[in-house]
Amino acid sequence: TLANNELSVSIYNFGSTSNTANDSIAYSGAQQGLVTGNGADKIGMTVYVFDNDLEQTGSTCNDACKDIWP
Repeated sequence: TLANNELSVSIYNFGSTSNTANDSIAYSGAQQGLVTGNGADKIGMTVYVFDNDLEQTGSTCNDACKDIWP
């Protein structure tokens, strides 16, 4: 979700069907980095944001877009 130029992201681990853990993080546009959650204290971590997905209920990056998205 996006509010006041800050992005909140939920990250889910789909690599294993037995792992149900998830982490919530927050990105600050003003600070240009992660501000809360797992990894917030790790400099150099990258959160990729597809601007067209902001405030959408699902991804708008489909077909060829999803093939080239990092």
